[in-house]
Amino acid sequence: MRLCTFNIKHAEIAGLAAIERELRATQADVIALQEVDARTTRAGGVHQAESLGAALGLHAAFAPAFSLEGGHYGVALLSSWPITAQAPIFLPRCEPPRDEARVALGAQTGGWHFFVTHLSLDGDERALQARALAARIGEGAEKAICCGDFNESVAAPGVRALLATGLRDAWSDCGAGEQITAAPDRPRERVDLVLLGTALHATNVEVRPTTASDHPLVIVEIA
Repeated sequence: MRLCTFNIKHAEIAGLAAIERELRATQADVIALQEVDARTTRAGGVHQAESLGAALGLHAAFAPAFSLEGGHYGVALLSSWPITAQAPIFLPRCEPPRDEARVALGAQTGGWHFFVTHLSLDGDERALQARALAARIGEGAEKAICCGDFNESVAAPGVRALLATGLRDAWSDCGAGEQITAAPDRPRERVDLVLLGTALHATNVEVRPTTASDHPLVIVEIA
């Protein structure tokens, strides 16, 4: 399976057609998307996940993090296989909240259980959210794939909590050298991650730069 994870920044930089071209070029079987708009005013009323899915011939699922401009903003999954189950996982926040609401999308497709997420910019809140996601994954990590924009590296507390479930960093799994994937205004780290269950193995990873977003596309071959 070829998996791509991509923070599209709600297509504000170069438009949705540019995002579609980048995704088509990956030839990915499954695509995890972050910062996705669904029928917001700024997106022209377009449901970006559904529109990309239709253009690419992929099934689409979307989880809203919060309401925005008459629509919603959240994360999505596109898949070559039917998506047989899907549910939003609303992630906890500090009190008082330190960042916008965050969500993960739990979805089953192709025999795998995906968790697509975009964690908080605040470190304490990220750790809280990652621990909640780790508890949700629990002992079912064998065929789980947790991916998205974690806003921190694999060495940070939140990601370490996820790795403690038995998930493995795909990048480390295939011995690839480190690359920066964070947006230019963030710490220079690899934050767009793919964490694999114990029954899965990464055979190749690629970071593909783009002018369509402030994050590159991360592509992982999984066996």
